[in-house]
Amino acid sequence: MRHKVTVPRIEWAGSAGTARIPATCLVQALAADTLLRRRGFVSEVCLGVRKDAGRSFEAHAWVQCEDRVVIGAADDQAGYTVLSRLRPS
Repeated sequence: MRHKVTVPRIEWAGSAGTARIPATCLVQALAADTLLRRRGFVSEVCLGVRKDAGRSFEAHAWVQCEDRVVIGAADDQAGYTVLSRLRPS
């Protein structure tokens, strides 16, 4: 039986995969973005930065699709300044 590929299924696959094979947020975002695009979804990889409470610099990558963060949601998502959005050409 073939399952219909949906954004939540790709979100689940990304989370399940990284539980078994640790990867950086950028690697996770690029993998999820590739899966989404191959299935015809319009997604974008977002690269952002922020300073944490100790004033250290932090960078983070996440994927947005259908007006939501699919992979890489952070507790303080709004605290990141987006430097770049990688979209399909």
